[in-house]
Amino acid sequence: MNENEYGAVTDAPVLLTYTIMTDPAPLSASTPTYNSYGTITVTVSPAAASVYCKEIDIYIPSGIVSQTDQFVASADSSNWQTHVGKEVPGDRVGLNPRLSYVQVKFMCKSPEFYLFTSPVNLTVGIQQLTQQPGWIGSLGLTEMSTNDSSQPYILRSMTFGVSVGAALLFARNFTASAADGGASPAGVFTNGQPIQLSWESNGTEFQIFEAAGSGPLYTGTDNSFKLSSGLAKTTTFILAASQTDLRAETQYIYDSVTVVISNEDSTPHSVTAAGTVSGALVESTGEMFAQGKFTGSGGASLEGQIDVNGNLTMTGPAHLNGPLNVEGGIQCNGNALLGDTSINGTLSATNTAAFQSVIVSGLLGLRGGSNIFGVPMSLSSDNVAYIAHTDGYAIATITPPAGDVSSTISTCIVTLQASIAGGIPYEVSATGGVATAYNSAWTTVNWYSPNSITLPVPQGYKWKITVNQYSKNDKNPTVSLFWIPLGNNEG
Repeated sequence: MNENEYGAVTDAPVLLTYTIMTDPAPLSASTPTYNSYGTITVTVSPAAASVYCKEIDIYIPSGIVSQTDQFVASADSSNWQTHVGKEVPGDRVGLNPRLSYVQVKFMCKSPEFYLFTSPVNLTVGIQQLTQQPGWIGSLGLTEMSTNDSSQPYILRSMTFGVSVGAALLFARNFTASAADGGASPAGVFTNGQPIQLSWESNGTEFQIFEAAGSGPLYTGTDNSFKLSSGLAKTTTFILAASQTDLRAETQYIYDSVTVVISNEDSTPHSVTAAGTVSGALVESTGEMFAQGKFTGSGGASLEGQIDVNGNLTMTGPAHLNGPLNVEGGIQCNGNALLGDTSINGTLSATNTAAFQSVIVSGLLGLRGGSNIFGVPMSLSSDNVAYIAHTDGYAIATITPPAGDVSSTISTCIVTLQASIAGGIPYEVSATGGVATAYNSAWTTVNWYSPNSITLPVPQGYKWKITVNQYSKNDKNPTVSLFWIPLGNNEG
């Protein structure tokens, strides 16, 4: 016989009736990317004869059912209280002497409830289930009971087992949320707003696709993916989750989510209008033909050939890359960037105009100036790679932390790199933050040491920033990245 705090554990059979159930049935094994959870429920029922019971304990082998031995106990009767106890050797409770067990205690609160008259469900919640499927037959149960309340209570015991099945592949809750605004799912976003895609799955590898015939946008083991630059159009994403089963066969399961962009870019293949074409911002990557007047009150961005038999008027900026043929006049109150242009009437630009090739049969007039610099842009400095669509300058600044830095460690190295296939890569680096030196008394003195670097980048080059913060910084200096294009194209 063996003992616990109530005395000897006997071989006497238990007096109550026990039914063992699990949820799910069988329990589902965890995977390297997903921690499964489940419950063991013991339904305790009265026997034919009267039974008095003080306590029922369940013993779960340590490290076998749960990877971390995390259990939560509950009972569906207020007459019972629970406690997850200490780990005990198996030989002390009549179980496998080579194992240790986590004791889960269910204690009747008062002697007035010792007489067992109605069923009660005792439940053990299991977190981080084992990754090994199979039968676990080494669980134990003890019952402190008697048939006569005037007689001693005897510690009786039994053993039971549970089955753990191989994890069934699932993928669910594939949602989109604002990357910088919490984890609440959303369906509608603005153009360019950073988006976080997340999902729940026990797969071992995940892929995200966004267009038929294209490669995966993401491949990895994380359960989330960030679209730092957001989206320009409404897009449906397909999630493919996979795992390899016990037969070495790869299983797949799919889920999808559609992300709606409220102010998406419009890129029609071609536009033909017998009357007037107008809009706050007109965009097209195909051919555009207007029999009548063409008006873009917010500007126009057109990539294909543009033929206008009437007047072409744009009150916003005009970005026209294709051949432009206008039978009437052109009036642009914003900036104009035009490709090959043929004008039979008058060209008037009240702001800035830039041309690749211009043929004017009428009058060409510029009331504003002509410049080559585009609008400076602030970009992410989080090790993001960019493509220069025009010549420009990449500028990185290092700003020390604010406040008193007399005893602060704060430094980093910033590197700007540029490269192109078949070309010679080049880079520049700078160190900044808080500088430290020795004064005449050989004590250290800190002072602010901001810095900046500029990298000229030719069109077509790939360029990026790398930020290495000193690992022992008290506060990291702030690194900002800017792109100043020579033209209107983004970097």
